[in-house]
Amino acid sequence: MELLYIRIASILIIAFAYMIYDLFNNRNVPTLLVYATLVYGAVLTVLYFNTILVGESLIFAAIILGIGYLIYKSGQLGAADVAEIAVISLILPIQSLPILGGIGTSTLPFAISIIVDSGIVALIVVPLYYIPHAVYKSKGSILNKIKRTDYYKSVIIIIAYSILALFLVYEGISTYGVLIMAILVVGVGVISLFEAPITLSMVKYVTFDEIEEEDIIAVNLMNERELREIKANVPEFGRLATRKVIASIKREMPDKRLPVYKNAIPFALPIFFGSVASLLFGNLILYIVPHLVYI
Repeated sequence: MELLYIRIASILIIAFAYMIYDLFNNRNVPTLLVYATLVYGAVLTVLYFNTILVGESLIFAAIILGIGYLIYKSGQLGAADVAEIAVISLILPIQSLPILGGIGTSTLPFAISIIVDSGIVALIVVPLYYIPHAVYKSKGSILNKIKRTDYYKSVIIIIAYSILALFLVYEGISTYGVLIMAILVVGVGVISLFEAPITLSMVKYVTFDEIEEEDIIAVNLMNERELREIKANVPEFGRLATRKVIASIKREMPDKRLPVYKNAIPFALPIFFGSVASLLFGNLILYIVPHLVYI
């Protein structure tokens, strides 16, 4: 039991450390911290002294790192975020019952709860921070930056989620499920509607000298002609700013200004609060229709 408390404390401390570096160190988590926490997580996994559990835990952590690496290379997630989820998975592979009780997940990897709950937290954090920031940055209304297609897309998404919610009500949605579905519907709908101004509030147009390795380039803000021009000079150009890409831009297009996510959400923030939610309540999605969950 004492070791379980150590595991829980370790998750909170490590997730908090990643969040602090992500927030206050320009989204740069020290490589030493990443490797140290991975080793620490592996040690805690071995301390289960259960060959099957240790083997499954190590394999699942390797899968997280493998899939996460592909996501990282596509420019969708930071490398440190992937490593952090793998570390948490090593520290606590399975959570039989959340601290405050509720729905047990004895056969579901704890990392899945972290990913789900972090995503729900992000649906709350992104609109609350970036919409006011977009208003401030635009010095006025941001409605003129919303296209007609954004309105249509938002309405379609809200209708689709609402239909799903009605189906879940018929199936016996829980009280907590109503709250979670409301967060999903409002969060996804608002982010879809304000996608353009939110994206613009995250982006800064810079030349190669301000682009750092692992920066994410907002290729969605570039037209096809511009992308073809860049790829003709820098064939490896993509969302992720690698050392090779930056060097090629410096050599071939030194004056080119590119949209770079300089104010992107530090995802370690949702991961920290997602970790807290997972430890306390478990996988939040399972609360929507708990009587249909058999795990």
